[in-house]
Amino acid sequence: MTRANTLLRCSLCDYVGRLIHRPITLIYELPGGEKFKTGRKFCWCNTCGGIRDSEPNLSPYLKIDRHIADLKKATGKLRARAYNVIDRLLGGSSVSNDESELHDLMLGRKIARARSSGPRCLYCGETDIQALNKYIHTCGGHLVQEAPSDDAPRFNYAPETIHLDFEGRKLSGPIDPYIQFAQTVEIECVMKDGLVALVYVCTRFDEEDFASLLSDKEKFRKFARIIELRIMHDDFDNSLSQFFDKSTPKLLASISEATRAVVLVNQEPISKWLRCQVMTR
Repeated sequence: MTRANTLLRCSLCDYVGRLIHRPITLIYELPGGEKFKTGRKFCWCNTCGGIRDSEPNLSPYLKIDRHIADLKKATGKLRARAYNVIDRLLGGSSVSNDESELHDLMLGRKIARARSSGPRCLYCGETDIQALNKYIHTCGGHLVQEAPSDDAPRFNYAPETIHLDFEGRKLSGPIDPYIQFAQTVEIECVMKDGLVALVYVCTRFDEEDFASLLSDKEKFRKFARIIELRIMHDDFDNSLSQFFDKSTPKLLASISEATRAVVLVNQEPISKWLRCQVMTR
């Protein structure tokens, strides 16, 4: 479908910008393997210094607990379940509108809860962006949207899909979400007598999101190997445990040596040891 671009003019100076209405779909790849699909927004990016495509603001998903609870009640009622079964037997949709809405709302809330950053510019990836209706131009004016004229040129853009992780960082394409998670998750290593005694994988997601990770040996092997490599290269957030009252110079001096010797822990591969720690936490 062709569509004209939308002009934005500054109310005080001769600045002119454009909203280019390309069909862009954002797909968030969650660590648990789920995918959340949504559209992009327009913003003013202070880093780029212009109008750009951006992620939507997901914070409203933090305020929908009551609506989610109501949908759960509606989809869980015996009559609703019976109608859904009959509808499917007659060749209807396998998922009701309420069930689909509930699924999307819960995924959106899950991402919003896990985020530590605001929405990002889809061009530079930075978060220093503003909504266009709140942006004040350098001259002090604001941006006014013009209605396209009937004879304005119209354009036909190819659809584009952008894959993001839950923090809004661009992915090159659909990837194993557990690999992406292992590359970016926070890690804390508890050191004892110069050796790694325990590994904490810190996440804002619920444990249920990783049920398939713990039960799938191949997925867990990849996950544990990346964690292992990060520890070996000192790529973790806290090398000392809060359980130690104070760290001794000997302990501090032995940290880098210990992390590079962590391939074997008690003569076992770290992937096996890490699995044991995760399963028994």
